[in-house]
Amino acid sequence: MPALKADILVSHEAPAAHPFGFAAVDELAISLGARLVVHGHQRPLTTAPRA
Repeated sequence: MPALKADILVSHEAPAAHPFGFAAVDELAISLGARLVVHGHQRPLTTAPRA
């Protein structure tokens, strides 16, 4: 497999710096040469109470 490279890593999971983060995200970012790691997720905007 050829070496993969990325400038930015976008992930659902957080890197190890976050209290609930994972070292594997750090390792992946380093192996890709990523200089920026962005994590997060979206939830639908709801204005009505959930049933």
